[in-house]
Amino acid sequence: MALTPRQERFVQEYLVDLNATQACIRAGYSKRNATKIGPELLGKTGVQAAIQRLMAIRAERTNITQDDVIRELIVMVTSDVTNYTLDANGELALAAGVPESAWRAVSSVKHKIRSTKHRDGTVDTQHDVEFKLWDKVGASRLAAQHLGMLLEKIEHSGKIEGDLSGKTREELEELADAYRQRRAARQSESGD
Repeated sequence: MALTPRQERFVQEYLVDLNATQACIRAGYSKRNATKIGPELLGKTGVQAAIQRLMAIRAERTNITQDDVIRELIVMVTSDVTNYTLDANGELALAAGVPESAWRAVSSVKHKIRSTKHRDGTVDTQHDVEFKLWDKVGASRLAAQHLGMLLEKIEHSGKIEGDLSGKTREELEELADAYRQRRAARQSESGD
């Protein structure tokens, strides 16, 4: 089934940040209902197929694999402030035995040098280094999501007919789509 122009726009916007709610808003859906509409759109097999197709094209074009992404997330997730020290010149350095990849976990470094001149002519120099690591919680969430550790919660209210235990995810999504379409048709008939 072909996507509507707004669904196509949703797919494009979803690929920006993988945030269904924000993609809905940017695609022109109701801001008030975006938290509900986003997951519904992601549940549609046509939308999901379009997302997967475009993600595959992008991965091929950029030559970035899922393994590359996971390796970068691992650097962020395993980052630790004890991986860093100051060298003899007061510069931020890696602690002994820490792999070079740990540098990729550093998001910013501020280096201040303060000099104090004493009456006897001596000068004391103090190095202040402030550094930040990339968001560890965000990287952990992305890694967990990628590895399937965070499952999307879908709430259902209403009567379920028949045994669904043997159904595949795709079959369940198709049933959910059919249910949403019937519900939308009933609402439009009743004028809601």
